[in-house]
Amino acid sequence: MSNDTRRRVEVGVRPRRLRRLLAAVAAGAVLAGTGIGWAGRAHADGTELLYLQLLNERGLVVDDTAAALTTGHAVCVALNTATGDVVAARLYEAAYPRLSVAGAAIVVISAVEALCPWHDHHRGETRL
Repeated sequence: MSNDTRRRVEVGVRPRRLRRLLAAVAAGAVLAGTGIGWAGRAHADGTELLYLQLLNERGLVVDDTAAALTTGHAVCVALNTATGDVVAARLYEAAYPRLSVAGAAIVVISAVEALCPWHDHHRGETRL
């Protein structure tokens, strides 16, 4: 048996649920149904690698890198019009049961730290 206590969760949200998340949080007009710019890529840039690393360090195992990155970027877009608590709640609703409440918070905090630091209004005060 392994001593690894990490939970295996699916961080990414399915496309239909992702559209619902964005519609609920960002008033439906930002990305719902467009899919522009959200196609999976063959590589990740430095900030995306940091995001994936933060998820891993915080106990979330990413099985689908493209879906996890899509979700992280969608969180950043959603934060343009909603608070982190609201975005985490919507993410939890969209991804349940694959993602816990704590897992949704980890996704939001990690996205802010790595992908959209301009949304960090606490300037590092509330780290996991």
